[in-house]
Amino acid sequence: MLIMQKRPDVSIQGIDVLVRPQTYVPVTSFDGGKIPHLDASFDVVMFVDVLHHCLHPEQLLAEAKRVTRKSILL
Repeated sequence: MLIMQKRPDVSIQGIDVLVRPQTYVPVTSFDGGKIPHLDASFDVVMFVDVLHHCLHPEQLLAEAKRVTRKSILL
């Protein structure tokens, strides 16, 4: 991913309910509800092509709020 090439000091991690075999960023599996990270683990949480697929998007937004220190990017 271009961001990681230009900014080696930036760490990007992904989670998905369906982990594809090849990705540009490291992706780990999760249950679609509880984000598997501690409170305030990230500066920014970003959703890409996610919320319209969720049965309970408000739950996932609450989880994003829990694990971010600064911002949620939709």
